[in-house]
Amino acid sequence: MHEDELNKIATKLDAISEAVTELRSMWPHLCRRIDKLEVEIYGNDGKVGLITRVQSLYVLGAWIGAACGTVIGGGIVYLLFGK
Repeated sequence: MHEDELNKIATKLDAISEAVTELRSMWPHLCRRIDKLEVEIYGNDGKVGLITRVQSLYVLGAWIGAACGTVIGGGIVYLLFGK
C-alpha cells in the first residue's frame, strides 16, 4: 500500500513537471501578448493609449458640463434678479 501511494505521488509529480515545461514554452508568447496589451492601454512612443483617450473625453465632458452649468445658472440668476 505504501508503494502504491509513492507511485501515485511520482505520477502526479511527472504530470506537474510536464505542465511546467509546457508553460515555460508558452511564456515568450504570453509576454509578447501582455506587452501589446500594455501598449494598447497605456500608449507608447507617440501612440495614444486607451487611458489617455478616456481621460481626454472625461475632461472634455467636464468642460462642456461646466460651460452649460454656467450659462444655465447665469440665465436663472438673470431671470430672478436681473429684471
